Amino acid sequence: MQSSPAPQSHDAPRVYGFDLNTSWQPDKDHYDNQKINGLTFPRSIRPSAFTQKLDIEGCDPLSLPVAALLYQQANNHWLRRLAHGRELYLIPTADIAAVVFMTELLQQLKARGVDLDRVSNYRARQDGKVLDKTMNTKYAAQQIAEIIQGWLPARATDPESQQEITQLRHQAAQLRQQIAAPDASPNTSTPGPTSPIARALHGQSSQSPSTNNPNPMFDPCCLLTVPSTTNQWLLDHRPDTLAVRAFNKWLRDLPISEPKRSVLTTNMEKMEKWWDKQPADAIHQIERVAVMMGIPVNLLGKNYEVLNLLRVMTAAITLTN
Repeated sequence: MQSSPAPQSHDAPRVYGFDLNTSWQPDKDHYDNQKINGLTFPRSIRPSAFTQKLDIEGCDPLSLPVAALLYQQANNHWLRRLAHGRELYLIPTADIAAVVFMTELLQQLKARGVDLDRVSNYRARQDGKVLDKTMNTKYAAQQIAEIIQGWLPARATDPESQQEITQLRHQAAQLRQQIAAPDASPNTSTPGPTSPIARALHGQSSQSPSTNNPNPMFDPCCLLTVPSTTNQWLLDHRPDTLAVRAFNKWLRDLPISEPKRSVLTTNMEKMEKWWDKQPADAIHQIERVAVMMGIPVNLLGKNYEVLNLLRVMTAAITLTN
């Protein structure tokens, strides 16, 4: 009697180290035909100049060899480590400049014998922070990003603004001389304490002093001044997004007293009136200042709400003790 052939298995091939997402909607051409960030998930890699260069078009993206994506023949080193069961992590990015930069940076750190965990911990302790290992590393990365941000050239200023800046610097120099020599003649040509610079240097304010106002001298112009350090209040309280609904909730939930909230509201109203009068290209300087204050670059994505960015910066300056 002839035995019947063993039934064939129709199970999907195993995808090592990867579980298919239960919320996906598959079809014959897609692992998931839903769009996320504007993209579906095809079962085969589609042709492009990039995929043709790597010779990976038509491949199953879940079965693509790691070696295919390692930069500049790095597979000769890293695949050996992986084959021996040693740790290997990949950082996905769509920017070749980032790959070149990070590859060279890591090679330089390795050549110098720099232990990232150790130096990150040391840097955080220097700044009085007690963090876990992951947060230490993130904090060190933020410090490095600030240094790199400082390499950016200042945007060219139009002649009229440049002339005004020169005049203000001249006024500030004269006021410093006046403060250093209090017996100077009252008939000096130095402007009186009616200008914002004069009030600042003389410790005066256009508002009446109040113990409930943590920053009675707030002038929206300071939002255009690049700080030398990050704002600690901002690092502790920054929002996750600048989208309108989520941001409004962040603003409502700030843990501050009613007197301080009243001051913050006043300063934000002052800021909004000031911003209405600024030129369109002022946003570039605002973004630069925001990043230096401690706002992550990823919050400044496409179509973010500019006024919410300014409100965060105003809150950080107003509520910093």
